[in-house]
Amino acid sequence: MTFPLALRAHAGSALVDADAVSAWTTSRQGDEPKLDRETLVRAIRKRRSVRGYADKPLPRDELADLLRWAEAPIPADAPPVVRQLVTVASVDGLEQEHPRDAAVNVFQVGDLEAIVERLGDRGYRWAQLEAGIRAGRLQIGAFMRGWGAAASTFYDEEVSRLLDTHESPLLMVAVGPR
Repeated sequence: MTFPLALRAHAGSALVDADAVSAWTTSRQGDEPKLDRETLVRAIRKRRSVRGYADKPLPRDELADLLRWAEAPIPADAPPVVRQLVTVASVDGLEQEHPRDAAVNVFQVGDLEAIVERLGDRGYRWAQLEAGIRAGRLQIGAFMRGWGAAASTFYDEEVSRLLDTHESPLLMVAVGPR
């Protein structure tokens, strides 16, 4: 079975020679933080989408550690193009205007027009991959702390308006205590 649209998208973003590869790639931005292998494996095996959360706040320092890990360099030869925006509902030491089921929602966003202009069609694919890696780190990191998390997609324009940004939302991860 072939998928013509997927084949055209792949062909449109292919790097056709060594010069194209050199023009597209950048030097690595740093090393990914190392985690204890057994702890990571346990968290991966336990991970699932959690959509119900306990009515208690997350510890601010632990949340900050999780967000630092999600923002840490990705060992790739492409530049970072995704930002994460956090809406907070229930975290110790922070004021909340309105409670929600999840303690925080972390949105991965990117200026897709600028990314494609800078990196070509392949840049769109890289933005999606980067958002997925960062969302995955958030989910696994939440489970490593005994919390729950679920990734989601949404109505892009409504989310951009809510976040007051021109950037396109790519993914969102809700995180909360279980």
